[in-house]
Amino acid sequence: MSNYTKLLPDAEDSVRVNIEMHVQDIGSLNEITSDFEIDILFSQLWHDPQLSFLNHSQCIGNITMEPKFLHSIWTPNTCLVNSKRAVVHSSPTENIMFILYDNGTVWINHRLSVKAPCELTEGGFRLFPFDTRRCTLLIESYSHNSEE
Repeated sequence: MSNYTKLLPDAEDSVRVNIEMHVQDIGSLNEITSDFEIDILFSQLWHDPQLSFLNHSQCIGNITMEPKFLHSIWTPNTCLVNSKRAVVHSSPTENIMFILYDNGTVWINHRLSVKAPCELTEGGFRLFPFDTRRCTLLIESYSHNSEE
C-alpha cells in the first residue's frame, strides 16, 4: 500500500457502490417529535483495484482488517442525509467490519442505531390516532456525486 492514493479508485466510469441494509430492530415511533428509531446493519461494497493483492493462500480469499485502517483508503463517504442521529454500536468495541478481498473488493459493515423523521401522509392530524406516517432514510454520498 506504499503507492496507494486515497483519490477516487482508478476506474473508467464512476465507482459503483453496492449498499445493503438489514433491519435488526424497529424501536419507537414518536408521534410528538415525528421520528422513529431503528437498528440496522449497513453494508457497502465496492471495487478498488489499487487494493488488490497477491494471495498465497488458496483457502482464504480475504483479510479482515481493523476499522482504524478505514481512514487510510478511499471510501464513498456515505451519509444518512435525513437522520437526526446515527450512532455506531460499541459493545465493547465499535461494531464495524472491514474486509478486503484479494481482487480489491472492499466490504464495510456498520451496526448503527438511527433516529430519522416520519412525515404524515394524506389526512394529517385529522385522522389521529389512525393517521399514517411515512418513515424514510435517505442515503447518498456526502462528498461525491453520481459521476464520480
